[in-house]
Amino acid sequence: MEAPESAVLAEMPAGNGPGDRIRERYELVALRRAAGGQLELATIPLFGPGARSGDHRRFRIRCALSDEHGTVFAVAACERPHGHRLMSVQSGQIPPGSYQPTAELVQPGTVSFRDLPVTLREDRRRWGDIVAQIPDRLERVRPTHLILAIETSGVTDHVGERIDRARQLVRRAVDGANGANGADDQLRVSLLSYGPHAVPDREADAQVRTLAWADTSENALTEIAMLAEQGAAPLGYWRAAQLECLLTELASRVSNADGRPVLVTIGSRPAFPARVDLASEIIPCPRKRNWMTAWQFLRENLGFAFGAITDHGRQDEDIWACLGSTAFAPLSAVDPWRFAAKLGLAAATRQTLPLPLIEPEGA
Repeated sequence: MEAPESAVLAEMPAGNGPGDRIRERYELVALRRAAGGQLELATIPLFGPGARSGDHRRFRIRCALSDEHGTVFAVAACERPHGHRLMSVQSGQIPPGSYQPTAELVQPGTVSFRDLPVTLREDRRRWGDIVAQIPDRLERVRPTHLILAIETSGVTDHVGERIDRARQLVRRAVDGANGANGADDQLRVSLLSYGPHAVPDREADAQVRTLAWADTSENALTEIAMLAEQGAAPLGYWRAAQLECLLTELASRVSNADGRPVLVTIGSRPAFPARVDLASEIIPCPRKRNWMTAWQFLRENLGFAFGAITDHGRQDEDIWACLGSTAFAPLSAVDPWRFAAKLGLAAATRQTLPLPLIEPEGA
């Protein structure tokens, strides 16, 4: 990756001389995304000539996923027409997201940063080693509507593990969005829970529950935590769960306005058939819904991607083969990052950025 002329940095000591006013412009080294996704070194103005100790400057940045060293805050003095002179390098493990930190000119040659979730520390790495970690471009993740459907009835340990897998997947989707786009604001998350139909028919039939719909990842994670606190629901009818009703409801509710739909089903039992099934002997759905009809509509009309995580780890049943047609994994052995990548929720390779991104105007 080549740096533009305005951002050529040399590792030299600062040299403003005595006094509490600065003679040069101080700027934060950052990354800018070009229209084609290429990354360019750029700078964010902090303080101009004449600024004095105690002056403050608030600015906007976006931190993407970083490596073990964290996000680097490098301050350079502008010496046009000769470029920039690197003055200080600090770093910290800042969670991905948008921030408005405050820079303070402590004294000539020294800038501190506050209003960040962590305290920055001095970073002694060579500047060239930091720049070498910058990828040439950002891989884009399309705006996505992640729909998580969790079977919440059954063995307590299994239900708890299903919920934990959902939590991991949301976090990987957030990491993937931040690593690729610098933000997860184009990720919408829905959370639904389901169980078996009531048997016999005279009992009140449980409905598929919508706990969050096209919501933020943060709110969805809160709902997942609340679901975990509720524990497992009774097993009920052990042969099947209301997957056919889940798929039918999605067919009538989902639109592409919330982004590319991705359904991840986490459970164990097959669906209820639309009519008496002499082979399986599973009783029919009381609403006579057909899971195959609904699944085909989601795939062909709405372009769904399908991921499935099952307790039994087998993809031999027709419905689980369909529900896991894009990505499939056993409950006990899920690689969340690989699973998310197959569904297009994350880049195929995990991208990290060592420097903050310049936040576009109006973001």
